[in-house]
Amino acid sequence: MNSLKKTYSVSALEDYVRCPHLYFLRHVQKIQTLEEPSLDGQAKFRGILIHDFLSELLFLDISELKTLRADTASLLKIISHTMTRIKQKGVVTGLIAGAQVERRFMYKIKKIICAWIDAECLRREQFTELAPYKSEYPFSMMIHMETGADIEIRGKID
Repeated sequence: MNSLKKTYSVSALEDYVRCPHLYFLRHVQKIQTLEEPSLDGQAKFRGILIHDFLSELLFLDISELKTLRADTASLLKIISHTMTRIKQKGVVTGLIAGAQVERRFMYKIKKIICAWIDAECLRREQFTELAPYKSEYPFSMMIHMETGADIEIRGKID
């Protein structure tokens, strides 16, 4: 076994490319960084919510997708349950509270999901031979350096 082998996550490499000092603080010194500021404080939550929701929809057949798309009440109910589940996991902090804000947020998510359903149904009708395999899967890649070091890059592909 090569003693020069080192494993990196894709996120760690992105940190290094962005700022070597950031990489040093996060991955060598193991210093926890604050969440990066954003103009949209709910962007991370929205991304997690949409990703979580779409990974469930991916395996519905086309008739189920169309039925869900046509039933706004059911779609909003599922979005609400998914939001609650994600909030309970505690993966996102600093969310804006309030029933009115949450309702507007749900309708924005619904609009994004409906656009995805429309595109997915069209894709499935045009390319009937394609079918979803997995929503995420791990990958690993080994790079052999001229110096004799081996670098492994690991991550997930959605």
